Amino acid sequence: MLYSAIAAIPLLGLAVVYWLRSVPDAPPPFVLARCKDTKSDAPRVGVSFATQFEASPALFHIHAGTSDSPPIVTGIGIRPLASTSKLEIVYGSLGAGYFDAVPSLSEHRAEREVYRDDGQVFGKDSWGLLPNGDRWRRVQLRGNVVAKYEFVNKKDADILDRVISSACYAY
Repeated sequence: MLYSAIAAIPLLGLAVVYWLRSVPDAPPPFVLARCKDTKSDAPRVGVSFATQFEASPALFHIHAGTSDSPPIVTGIGIRPLASTSKLEIVYGSLGAGYFDAVPSLSEHRAEREVYRDDGQVFGKDSWGLLPNGDRWRRVQLRGNVVAKYEFVNKKDADILDRVISSACYAY
């Protein structure tokens, strides 16, 4: 009996290592703080009275637009230079309520709450890993703000996660 228990310990260790390697790294958690003066090399993008993100035109292609009829929606696309991956940021009701099928395709998915620096829950952060290794993330914040990317490789996901983590609130 003792020999069986001793033999089982390495097998248990291997199972834990396998499980840890099969769970993808989570994007870094972040806490929203009030926006401060920004550095000139990392200007903010977003709506002036809402959540904003730092993205430098030296590192990203940035495109923005606003609808000209109700419901009024502002959209910003942020794409790393020399990449086809894109972070989409939507301000308005279209960003908050639509159904997204990508999580249902995931091999792994998780979610957590997003907090403001005063401890209030400010939104939800969801992410996952697709069977081909691509990643997706959707951060929904109070005020109908959504930042998301889909079908993105790990390298680009890390870059876009830094933009998401730079979020601050301007009010």
